[in-house]
Amino acid sequence: MRWRILRLCRDTARTNQELAGRLGVAAPTMLRHVRLLVSEGFLRAEEPRTGPAGGTERPYRATGLTLRLHADDPDMTDLRSQVDLAVMAAHGSEVFEASPGAVRDRARGVLRLGPRAQRSLAERMTALLDEYREVEDEDGEDLSFLWSMTRRPDERAYPAGGQSDGQRPTVVVTGATGGIGAAVVAASAARGDRVVAIGRSAEQLDSLFAGSPAVTTAVVNLLAPENLPSALTELARVDALIHCAGVADIAAVADTTFDDWQRTMSVNVTGAAELTRVLLPKLRWAGGHVVFVNASPNLRAVSQWSAYVASKAAQRELADSLRAEEQENGLRVTTIYPGAVETELLRKVRTAFGRPYDEGRTLAPAAVASVVLTVLDQPPTVHLTDLSLRAACTAQS
Repeated sequence: MRWRILRLCRDTARTNQELAGRLGVAAPTMLRHVRLLVSEGFLRAEEPRTGPAGGTERPYRATGLTLRLHADDPDMTDLRSQVDLAVMAAHGSEVFEASPGAVRDRARGVLRLGPRAQRSLAERMTALLDEYREVEDEDGEDLSFLWSMTRRPDERAYPAGGQSDGQRPTVVVTGATGGIGAAVVAASAARGDRVVAIGRSAEQLDSLFAGSPAVTTAVVNLLAPENLPSALTELARVDALIHCAGVADIAAVADTTFDDWQRTMSVNVTGAAELTRVLLPKLRWAGGHVVFVNASPNLRAVSQWSAYVASKAAQRELADSLRAEEQENGLRVTTIYPGAVETELLRKVRTAFGRPYDEGRTLAPAAVASVVLTVLDQPPTVHLTDLSLRAACTAQS
């Protein structure tokens, strides 16, 4: 996130509100990032100016400190790795956001060089880039470049799935402002995972997770998930993608409009499919896991609930197809079918159907989150494909 802020402020001074809108996060969350970058010398506050609405606003501009940022202490290997991955992810985000045909040239290859040749190549590249910095053309195109020479990984140095021992898993959770989603985010963050919490409302996300340093929030509209925020596109890897988002409007087929069908299918199926597609390379690289939190076990043909039931059937088939397609890539796919869960959504559904809502006969969201983490924690030789959950019956005195 902070690398993307600095890139956006490199050539143009931007306000906190402009940055929040561009990156899809709540303004209070952005302000915390901005204040930290100012305090560390990466951003500087410029003179206040009059905004479009007539109020006073303060823009910020990058100081350029990141262009020469290094972590050279030999004992800071984890920090160096984070810096390197963040720089590459920020560059990748610019390529992702650029219009088709924006890449002017590229090259990638493999060389086998000794220490002297490596130093020579690095010195020549540095000299070449310095030469072209001196002949920059004010009327030319604004180009981004990335030069990296990286030692290739030793297969023996990494466990299955490509995750080094000191690296925390990255978990992406949709529906993070709902009961189950919020519980999964909290449980994952509590055990030390890096979590990206996805929801529709920046304010709700911020109110739930502003106090958790392990959680990054991302505003995503699953009705139109084409332009994803940098909190997702800049991820170097994704170890788990947990689909908890869902809508459950109640209406008969005769009363369900085309827009209603589109909304239900988009949130419950096609939006999840698109997010999975975009993150699939990062999931494959990590040997990751996709978990779909579906509907109650054996849900079939419910009168007055046609769109929801149809969408959950489609989600089940999506998960099964994804599992068949990605098994050879080491990706695991699990569908969890929870029974009645103590959420506001269930309360609304039961009320609409005229049925009682008894919290004593429901699963707690934290219990479902615990099962999700249990699924993720299975050894590489175990692939849990489908799990059904119900609240346990307790003896009455």
